[in-house]
Amino acid sequence: KRRLKRNKIDLNFVPTISWSMEYGVGGWQSMHTHDSDCVTQIFYLDGEINRDPNISAKVNAWGSMYAFLTKGDKPIYKSFSSWAGRCIILRGDIFHGVYPIKTLPRRTIIMDYKVIR
Repeated sequence: KRRLKRNKIDLNFVPTISWSMEYGVGGWQSMHTHDSDCVTQIFYLDGEINRDPNISAKVNAWGSMYAFLTKGDKPIYKSFSSWAGRCIILRGDIFHGVYPIKTLPRRTIIMDYKVIR
């Protein structure tokens, strides 16, 4: 909540559901959304923050989360690599998914919070 306030997002919310994901090799998530009146938090338990610069960006993207955002009328594609301790917070109505996993372990904890207006 502190980070939301720092970014001038003043919302009240309550946790509604949480779950964990433990991917196997080749595991992935198709593009999807969560509820439109929620905020989603993704917390990574595994992964390396330092990517090998000798490996192509395409190979380094395996297992990354991706999202389609909008800025005005323009869609924006964004990918998020995973590393242990990384936390991503996004609106529940943002389309997102996960590229196939090649490096194990790959575990995440996800929590949705209902926004109270």
